[in-house]
Amino acid sequence: MNEAKLEKPYFLPYYMLVLFAIVVLTVRIPLTLNDGVMPPEEPVVEKIDPTAIAPKAGYLAPDFTLYTTKGDAVTLSQLKGNIVFLNFWATWCKPCREEMPSMQELWDKFKTEKFVMLAVSTDTEREKAVVPFLEELGLTFPVLYDEKGEIATEYETTGVPETFIIGKDGRILYKGIGPQNWSEPDTLEAISMLVNGPKNHGVIGTDDTSDGTE
Repeated sequence: MNEAKLEKPYFLPYYMLVLFAIVVLTVRIPLTLNDGVMPPEEPVVEKIDPTAIAPKAGYLAPDFTLYTTKGDAVTLSQLKGNIVFLNFWATWCKPCREEMPSMQELWDKFKTEKFVMLAVSTDTEREKAVVPFLEELGLTFPVLYDEKGEIATEYETTGVPETFIIGKDGRILYKGIGPQNWSEPDTLEAISMLVNGPKNHGVIGTDDTSDGTE
């Protein structure tokens, strides 16, 4: 099992409420899913150009436009003001299948608030693979198609599932590699603080449970 890894994040001044949510998401999730994984080390402060765009915690998230299963266009930059939960997955990925029920719980809890879930499928076949999969598991959150893998490549994913949580200002707060249990009470509380708390200006970080990716 790989040990947890942490990118070098950059912290801007922000409220203690959001700081608590950050601590929960960086420490609680890896511990609940991977017994024996040590908590992340203390982050090293570094300067980041506030206009820089990169698929890393602390940077502005790369913009994109993709289409949903219903044919509607979704542009990331138009979702500012919301917490965006961006997940890359595929129907053939067993860890993705295991993770998605907790994603559905997360969606059911926050879908009426300033929270957007975007589950980006990297499958090459839409109706044949993706739609039956969603129906089988009873998934109702928005699903986007990235058939050529262009957005997954832009976000430098190394497998699936991988998740990015993007703040209301469009800056990446968190990057998670591998499946997570998003229905854990502490995790739901942390997400709630990000959604309903003061404006977020900070980094959650990165955790790596890459043994669970495919």
